[in-house]
Amino acid sequence: MSIMVKNYKGKVCNMYQDEYKRWLAADLEDADLKPELARIEGNDDEIKDRFAVALKFGTAGLRGVLGAGTNRMNIYTVRQATQGFAAYLLTQDEKPSAAISYDSRHKSDVFARETARVLAANGIKVYLYPHLMPTPALSFAVLDRHCTGGVMVTASHNPARYNGYKAYAADGAQISGHVAAAVSAEIEKTDIFRDVKLADFEEALADGRIEYIGDALIERYYAAVMAQALRPELGKAAGLRLVYTPLNGSGLVPVMTVLKRMGHTDITVVPEQEQPNGDFPTCPYPNPEILEAMQLGLNLCEKLGADLLLATDPDSDRVGTAVLQNGTPRLISGNEMGVLLLDYICRTRLELHKMPENPVAVRSIVSTTMTDAIAAHYGVEMRQG
Repeated sequence: MSIMVKNYKGKVCNMYQDEYKRWLAADLEDADLKPELARIEGNDDEIKDRFAVALKFGTAGLRGVLGAGTNRMNIYTVRQATQGFAAYLLTQDEKPSAAISYDSRHKSDVFARETARVLAANGIKVYLYPHLMPTPALSFAVLDRHCTGGVMVTASHNPARYNGYKAYAADGAQISGHVAAAVSAEIEKTDIFRDVKLADFEEALADGRIEYIGDALIERYYAAVMAQALRPELGKAAGLRLVYTPLNGSGLVPVMTVLKRMGHTDITVVPEQEQPNGDFPTCPYPNPEILEAMQLGLNLCEKLGADLLLATDPDSDRVGTAVLQNGTPRLISGNEMGVLLLDYICRTRLELHKMPENPVAVRSIVSTTMTDAIAAHYGVEMRQG
């Protein structure tokens, strides 16, 4: 969405300046935005950067730097996006509903609450996690509550100054391209201040339009995760010494809960990266695939002689691993782990006589083709997703 237009002579009209002035004059609810707007007054480049365009809504939803303006993540761009998403959800169900979760990033809890307010005001039932929970838990809630859609407030593994907004469909997966286009069209028609419906959060909570997700659903989620184990008895018997880091994200409670219930009791959490912290102070960006993010965990692995290092990103839908190789920590790439897991799953299913008829595995276009050979070895059809 562009806020720059050309007049009849072809000259560019700097409408972004008008939009900046509109924001500057508005009674903004977020106290952090006014000082930023005042600070950039008279600085055309800074104003243009924040107001010449709007954040683009796509299959990954929104993602951008936190701050004031249409090209930033703030409560107003989140509300506008949610109003567009709400308009779409209302076309999909007579009584639509949505689940919401959020991670440890700055303002994630605020954005989740604002998302709930907009959805509730549009007549959409909201199921909101009362505390930060991972992206997979959001997908589970969508399916468990038979929701029409869902929202996860996160910027995944981006640097600390970012936040984002992932939109999910009724199948618990991120929205498709055609859905993103439909939502984006609705956002284009929505004035960021005038056209957004907004419920009072406490009133909506009291009358049931917003409902906190309870422990029972979270327990079903843990059970569903544990049910994926092909040999659940191995956890306790293995006696593994593990090091885990949530990278200051949302993974600590759910990951530790599941690991311990599956019999893994010798777990050391990297202390500097244990608690949720939107600054992610130990690395340039919290991606468990980069050495800088894993270094503290690797050091601890070496010190303790641990068998395995596990790391999850802020919304805990991405995992990094490492092992000690001849006493030296070694990162395992995503492709390497994919190959190991595929081989283990196929071999174990055959051993346990749990291989389905006409089995199919799916790999992404960027995944190693080594998986094709492994699948063929076990009589599994490999498809590219």
